[in-house]
Amino acid sequence: MLAWPVAAEPFRAPDIEIWEGGTAVFKFTLPSTNDFAVRYAYTTRDGSAKAAEDYQAKQGHVVFPAGIRSAEVWVRTLYDDDIVDRQYFELVLSDMQTQGLLRGSNAWTSAYPVKDLPVTKTVRATILNRRYSGPE
Repeated sequence: MLAWPVAAEPFRAPDIEIWEGGTAVFKFTLPSTNDFAVRYAYTTRDGSAKAAEDYQAKQGHVVFPAGIRSAEVWVRTLYDDDIVDRQYFELVLSDMQTQGLLRGSNAWTSAYPVKDLPVTKTVRATILNRRYSGPE
Protein backbone atom coordinates (compact mmCIF):
# COMPACT_ATOMS: atom_id res chain seq x y z
CA MET A 1 0.00 0.00 0.00
CA LEU A 2 1.30 3.45 -0.93
CA ALA A 3 1.11 6.17 1.72
CA TRP A 4 2.23 9.79 1.93
CA PRO A 5 2.69 12.05 4.92
CA VAL A 6 0.02 14.67 5.58
CA ALA A 7 0.90 17.88 3.74
CA ALA A 8 1.73 20.92 5.86
CA GLU A 9 0.32 23.25 3.20
CA PRO A 10 -1.54 22.99 -0.11
CA PHE A 11 -0.13 22.91 -3.64
CA ARG A 12 0.54 26.58 -4.45
CA ALA A 13 0.04 28.08 -7.89
CA PRO A 14 -1.02 31.71 -7.44
CA ASP A 15 -2.48 33.98 -10.10
CA ILE A 16 -0.05 36.73 -11.15
CA GLU A 17 0.09 40.24 -12.65
CA ILE A 18 2.70 41.37 -15.16
CA TRP A 19 3.43 44.59 -17.05
CA GLU A 20 2.87 44.44 -20.80
CA GLY A 21 6.14 43.43 -22.51
CA GLY A 22 7.46 41.70 -19.40
CA THR A 23 7.87 38.03 -18.57
CA ALA A 24 5.12 36.25 -16.65
CA VAL A 25 6.75 33.96 -14.08
CA PHE A 26 4.39 31.28 -12.84
CA LYS A 27 5.72 29.85 -9.57
CA PHE A 28 4.55 26.49 -8.31
CA THR A 29 5.20 24.91 -4.91
CA LEU A 30 4.47 21.34 -3.89
CA PRO A 31 3.01 20.72 -0.41
CA SER A 32 6.13 18.80 0.64
CA THR A 33 9.31 17.27 -0.76
CA ASN A 34 9.04 13.80 -2.26
CA ASP A 35 11.51 11.01 -2.91
CA PHE A 36 10.10 10.76 -6.44
CA ALA A 37 9.81 13.27 -9.29
CA VAL A 38 6.56 14.98 -10.29
CA ARG A 39 5.73 16.66 -13.59
CA TYR A 40 2.78 18.38 -15.21
CA ALA A 41 2.15 19.07 -18.87
CA TYR A 42 1.35 22.75 -19.39
CA THR A 43 -0.04 24.94 -22.14
CA THR A 44 -1.07 28.56 -22.39
CA ARG A 45 -4.72 29.34 -23.16
CA ASP A 46 -6.23 32.57 -24.47
CA GLY A 47 -8.48 34.67 -22.31
CA SER A 48 -8.98 38.32 -23.27
CA ALA A 49 -5.27 38.29 -24.22
CA LYS A 50 -4.51 36.48 -27.48
CA ALA A 51 -1.47 34.34 -28.31
CA ALA A 52 0.96 35.94 -30.82
CA GLU A 53 -0.66 39.35 -30.20
CA ASP A 54 -0.38 39.76 -26.42
CA TYR A 55 1.85 36.88 -25.30
CA GLN A 56 3.95 34.06 -26.75
CA ALA A 57 2.06 30.77 -26.64
CA LYS A 58 3.97 28.04 -24.87
CA GLN A 59 3.63 24.39 -23.96
CA GLY A 60 5.85 21.81 -22.32
CA HIS A 61 6.40 20.16 -18.93
CA VAL A 62 7.10 21.69 -15.54
CA VAL A 63 9.20 19.21 -13.53
CA PHE A 64 9.80 18.90 -9.79
CA PRO A 65 12.81 16.57 -9.37
CA ALA A 66 12.86 14.30 -6.31
CA GLY A 67 13.55 16.39 -3.20
CA ILE A 68 12.61 19.72 -4.87
CA ARG A 69 9.39 21.56 -3.96
CA SER A 70 9.35 24.50 -6.38
CA ALA A 71 9.43 25.08 -10.13
CA GLU A 72 8.68 27.91 -12.55
CA VAL A 73 7.32 28.46 -16.05
CA TRP A 74 8.14 31.71 -17.87
CA VAL A 75 5.95 33.20 -20.58
CA ARG A 76 6.89 36.37 -22.48
CA THR A 77 4.20 39.03 -22.94
CA LEU A 78 4.23 41.31 -25.97
CA TYR A 79 3.80 45.04 -26.51
CA ASP A 80 1.00 45.99 -28.85
CA ASP A 81 -0.85 49.12 -29.96
CA ASP A 82 -4.09 48.15 -28.23
CA ILE A 83 -5.13 50.54 -25.51
CA VAL A 84 -6.54 48.06 -23.04
CA ASP A 85 -6.30 48.41 -19.27
CA ARG A 86 -6.01 44.71 -18.41
CA GLN A 87 -5.95 41.46 -20.37
CA TYR A 88 -5.42 37.93 -19.16
CA PHE A 89 -4.32 34.52 -20.35
CA GLU A 90 -4.09 31.24 -18.50
CA LEU A 91 -1.51 28.54 -17.94
CA VAL A 92 -3.18 25.14 -17.67
CA LEU A 93 -1.41 22.32 -15.83
CA SER A 94 -2.65 18.82 -16.66
CA ASP A 95 -1.62 15.16 -16.79
CA MET A 96 0.19 15.04 -13.43
CA GLN A 97 2.76 12.22 -13.58
CA THR A 98 5.35 10.71 -11.27
CA GLN A 99 8.72 9.09 -11.86
CA GLY A 100 10.44 6.78 -9.39
CA LEU A 101 7.35 6.27 -7.25
CA LEU A 102 7.58 2.52 -7.71
CA ARG A 103 10.91 0.85 -7.06
CA GLY A 104 12.61 -0.40 -10.19
CA SER A 105 10.63 1.85 -12.54
CA ASN A 106 12.08 5.00 -14.06
CA ALA A 107 9.14 5.59 -16.42
CA TRP A 108 6.80 8.57 -16.05
CA THR A 109 3.30 7.38 -15.15
CA SER A 110 -0.05 8.93 -14.30
CA ALA A 111 -1.39 5.63 -12.95
CA TYR A 112 -0.91 6.60 -9.30
CA PRO A 113 -2.57 9.75 -7.93
CA VAL A 114 -0.56 11.57 -5.28
CA LYS A 115 -2.26 12.83 -2.14
CA ASP A 116 -2.55 16.63 -1.97
CA LEU A 117 -1.55 17.18 -5.62
CA PRO A 118 -4.18 18.27 -8.12
CA VAL A 119 -4.45 16.35 -11.38
CA THR A 120 -5.11 19.65 -13.19
CA LYS A 121 -4.74 23.31 -12.23
CA THR A 122 -5.38 26.58 -14.09
CA VAL A 123 -3.49 29.77 -13.21
CA ARG A 124 -4.24 33.25 -14.56
CA ALA A 125 -1.78 35.94 -15.64
CA THR A 126 -3.17 39.47 -15.91
CA ILE A 127 -1.25 41.74 -18.27
CA LEU A 128 -1.26 45.37 -17.10
CA ASN A 129 -0.88 48.34 -19.43
CA ARG A 130 1.42 51.00 -17.87
CA ARG A 131 -0.69 53.75 -19.41
CA TYR A 132 -3.72 52.73 -17.36
CA SER A 133 -3.10 50.60 -14.32
CA GLY A 134 -0.78 49.27 -11.68
CA PRO A 135 -0.59 46.09 -9.61
CA GLU A 136 -3.31 45.73 -7.03
